[in-house]
Amino acid sequence: MGKYSAQNNNALYQEIDAPIGGVWSMPAYFNNTVYYGAVSDTLKAFPITNAKLATSASVQSANSFPYPGTTPAVSANGTTNGIVWAVENSSPAVLHAFDATTLQELYNSNQAAK
Repeated sequence: MGKYSAQNNNALYQEIDAPIGGVWSMPAYFNNTVYYGAVSDTLKAFPITNAKLATSASVQSANSFPYPGTTPAVSANGTTNGIVWAVENSSPAVLHAFDATTLQELYNSNQAAK
């Protein structure tokens, strides 16, 4: 958010190391938590406290997401009953639904009747 200088980063508000692997996705935000799914990694939840993003995940999904990772989306009833949706790039693609608090899987489209 600005203030970056290759010579001196004293003006940065917060610096976070990038995850290992590539990032071709966008995070989602819900209830002071950022959800992020990098390449070949699990979907992770990073809480925000005192206007700073946690440097380690508070919870993560059991499964990982192959290239290009996943771009999560959140549905909820206001600030309750949050569901984090994430698509797995496989053949066929798989849609996952996770509890926003625990990232425990609630549903995936492989469970649908064929």
